Amino acid sequence: MAARSSEPGRHRLLRLYPGAWRRRYGHELAILLEDRPPTARDRVDLVRGAIDAHLHPIEPLRWPATAAAIAGVVWTAGAAYALGQPSPPDWPGYLIETLPLFAATVPLVWLASLGASTRLGTADPRGLGAARLLLVLGSLAWELLLIRGIVTAWSGPELAIAASILAAGMIVLGLVLLRGGDWPVSGLLVMAGGCLLVPATWSGVAFGLVLTAIGVAQLRMPGPVTPPTMAGR
Repeated sequence: MAARSSEPGRHRLLRLYPGAWRRRYGHELAILLEDRPPTARDRVDLVRGAIDAHLHPIEPLRWPATAAAIAGVVWTAGAAYALGQPSPPDWPGYLIETLPLFAATVPLVWLASLGASTRLGTADPRGLGAARLLLVLGSLAWELLLIRGIVTAWSGPELAIAASILAAGMIVLGLVLLRGGDWPVSGLLVMAGGCLLVPATWSGVAFGLVLTAIGVAQLRMPGPVTPPTMAGR
């Protein structure tokens, strides 16, 4: 009989969990899975648990800061290019030639925003779910409309509407993090969302700069921030 492996994460479903989670709980769960092979329902529960472990990390995540910094630099460059034209485009400031750049950056903006929503660690305060929903809906709509614009050489007000949904998610998330004492990241998120809502040609540059600042702030203060008063709420 083959010897039982005590190596955490050997089961392929355990690889879906964050490394910190596997190091802490993977060994015990691996033993349970070897003693009793998971049913189809167990597999669904394991996948759901992995998603929850990523959204409520027990150790700080580094990739949200990287995503925010890269997205901020790229967005600032694209928006500055549009602003520097002899006749800058009206708000929201898109040029047909910059649509591919923004389409490539929106997923990073979403990853940065969603990653910032994990900064409270295992806490699950009120409003966090609503913020995440707005972030997903806004970024998905924004990305699809940008792709449509690339294919059809079109730029319309719907792009501003989609960006406003994402902006609302960032503002709500910032307020949730502010209640959790996560400063200055919370304030920067509110500022970033506000920049997207300002109907001015310079707002795109401001959004990119604030997004870069969010990345820098998270590198300096990795988190997660889990005040005792918010745990379990």
